[in-house]
Amino acid sequence: MIMDARRAAWWLSAIFVLLLVAEVFEFVPLDVPVDGLSTAIGNAAFLRVLQLVNVPSLVLLALVALWCWRAQRWRAVGAVASSVVFAHVVKLLVHHPRPEGAFYTAIGSGFPSGHAAFAAVVAALAWMALTEKKPKRWRVYRVVVLALCVLVALSRLYLHVHWFSDVIAGVVLGLACVAWAFVKK
Repeated sequence: MIMDARRAAWWLSAIFVLLLVAEVFEFVPLDVPVDGLSTAIGNAAFLRVLQLVNVPSLVLLALVALWCWRAQRWRAVGAVASSVVFAHVVKLLVHHPRPEGAFYTAIGSGFPSGHAAFAAVVAALAWMALTEKKPKRWRVYRVVVLALCVLVALSRLYLHVHWFSDVIAGVVLGLACVAWAFVKK
């Protein structure tokens, strides 16, 4: 049975609040081990791929938002806008430092990961749009979109610009914004 949007929105919001409370009280036991694992992997080719994924992900978000606006898909526009606003507001309130040793200087607080939130929004919206299509070839596109979302999330860890908790919170926040945008009144 598939969960309805309202129930999903409440669950995702509750999980995000739990992650936020854990972050505020610095109860994030997986952050250091996961950061150490990404350091230990250390593959230069994989690093290049992940660096290249970050900018296109933001361009993709902008294109999806523009398409939603032009197609007058206001719920999707609301999901994109709310994820941007909530991610930045929480960053301003939490002031969680980023990991040391990043491959480039990231600006602002680390919690939650805006890239991960945006990737989750884009992936969820694209998944929903592609699910409306019936041809089997669209299944491949859904897998590609999901893989890109995972790649963006992994890139934030591998580039040492976010902790594991930042990325998980970003994904959950993005999915919660999509779920709330599609709650039936």
